[in-house]
Amino acid sequence: MKRAVTENGFTFIELMVVLSIFLIAAGAAFTHFRNSRLATSKLISNLSFQMDFRKATEKLFEKISDGTEIVKPFEGGSLPFFIYRDAMNYTRIVYLVSAGKITLPGQKTEDIFNLTEYIDKYGGTYDPAQRQILFGKVKSITFTTISIGVVVIHLTMLDGSGKELSSILEIPLRNLGSIDG
Repeated sequence: MKRAVTENGFTFIELMVVLSIFLIAAGAAFTHFRNSRLATSKLISNLSFQMDFRKATEKLFEKISDGTEIVKPFEGGSLPFFIYRDAMNYTRIVYLVSAGKITLPGQKTEDIFNLTEYIDKYGGTYDPAQRQILFGKVKSITFTTISIGVVVIHLTMLDGSGKELSSILEIPLRNLGSIDG
């Protein structure tokens, strides 16, 4: 008479199969988690650059729209700088100042600039306290006067990864003749 053999537990092969399936699932989950973290990091970087760009364009719009008269460029002309008068009749000059070079992926270098504004209060001498950096990361800027009180600005900014954002702004200057006083 044969006795029935009862098995309590798992065989070594069964344990190896379960462990292999678990490791494959864990590896896939880890890869997915790492890729999603990298994608989130890239998305946050892009959104941050877009917010910086938007803040820069809003600041530029606020500064220039407070002007009352365009001095340069003349109507129909384009220049890499802009000269205008404000409500106090001070002359304001907006121009680029080199901020050095930035190294982009692939060892490519690009010149980068700070957009700077100088306010001439007719003191007769240059006053460094009247110079202020509006924002940085500027690749290029062009100011075009399209009519007596309207300037079009083509602004291009560059982030550290080589991504560029460009915008064309049409900014009307304040018309003091329409203010009741």
